[in-house]
Amino acid sequence: MTLASPAAWSCPTSTLAALTLALAALTAALPARAQPAADAAAQARHEFFVGEAYYRNGDYQQAIIHYQRAHALKPHPAVLYNVAQCFERLGQLDHASEQYERYLREHPAAADRAEVAARVARFRRLPSRVAISSDPAGAAVAIDGETRGVTPLVLELPPGDHRVEVRLGDRPAQAQPLRCAHGRPAYLSFSLAAPPGRLVVRPPNGEGAEVRLDGELVGYAPYESELAAGRHLLEIGLAGCEPVRRFVTVVAGATASFALPLRRRAGADAIAVLTDGPDPFTLVRRAVQGRLEAEGFASWIVGGLGGAHARSSTSYDTGIGGLVLGIEFLRRADLHLDLLAPAPVQVSMGSRIYLTTGRVRPFVKVGWTMGSRRKPDRSGRWFGMGLEGGGGLAVDATRWLVLFGQVSVVYAGDLNYTVAESDLPHGYLQVPVLFGACLRL
Repeated sequence: MTLASPAAWSCPTSTLAALTLALAALTAALPARAQPAADAAAQARHEFFVGEAYYRNGDYQQAIIHYQRAHALKPHPAVLYNVAQCFERLGQLDHASEQYERYLREHPAAADRAEVAARVARFRRLPSRVAISSDPAGAAVAIDGETRGVTPLVLELPPGDHRVEVRLGDRPAQAQPLRCAHGRPAYLSFSLAAPPGRLVVRPPNGEGAEVRLDGELVGYAPYESELAAGRHLLEIGLAGCEPVRRFVTVVAGATASFALPLRRRAGADAIAVLTDGPDPFTLVRRAVQGRLEAEGFASWIVGGLGGAHARSSTSYDTGIGGLVLGIEFLRRADLHLDLLAPAPVQVSMGSRIYLTTGRVRPFVKVGWTMGSRRKPDRSGRWFGMGLEGGGGLAVDATRWLVLFGQVSVVYAGDLNYTVAESDLPHGYLQVPVLFGACLRL
């Protein structure tokens, strides 16, 4: 097989002629029993022609694919030279150098050996254009220990291994390794965002207080969370206490705290509840000294009721509506009085024990009830008393408005039935379903 001169392989037209003759000669020299080899040669010739067409049209990536297929079917050093030419035109000088070196290894007697070797050596000496950026910008850049400017920075670096380090203020420095070769461009990016700080809101008398940051409700005291470094608006609100509104500055990696007691709103009732508060002896001492102040533990609640009920015995009472009054402790429990219709008024007293202290608070209810019901023979009313138990859900619609719904079961016994009425049922089971809205004062 006669190999075309290496200089000719640098031009695709010459390459086509040389390889066409070489592949044709190779196909003609094959005996009949080597038909598979002849088919491979024909396929290689086809792939080479397709690669040539792509090369002429400037689609070097597709040309590489078909040149490499031709070389895999029938290896020929000149094809490697054409592949190197494509990579060089694509600007991928590292791949071009690799293909040129393969060409020289597979064709040691190439006439242009010195020229190709010099080209590879020139590629290896080319500097690389490097772009360095950081977020935020303005970070000092040091390369191999030498300060070179601030981000964003674009510069050229010689081939070889380098270490790029950026530093901004008192934030930890960051570094990345960089290898430059064959003039290949490089881009490095660094994120120098400040680490978050922490905010702790723990007023001694404000458990359950709403905590807002920059106008958004984020939780209830005691509250602790990571927060972006910077200046933030902190708002703390608790029924019966003066709202707190102040700016806090959170430092990266540090903790900002709010631990001041909340001030009781002027004119609010001074009520102290011994739940997670001062011990009894401290309260007595304060009272004796005349310094017992409101601790913000409790709030009045007043609102309306609606709903319906069912009884296990005959009843002509078909609905419930009325008024609720009570006092709430730290959003954990309340004592309430429900005044229910129809007339005569039915009174229910009890306590709701809240299972959580968040905005949505499921609760269980225990209490007792007193009221009346019409006698089955409609000759009058019995007055009765019984126990009540159940559960429900309270939702803090706003700082002052609470919505709730509950289902309970009441068993009551009639108190004024006579011996003559002993054959009549004088106990009843009642299932009230209530919903209401209350103001927290």
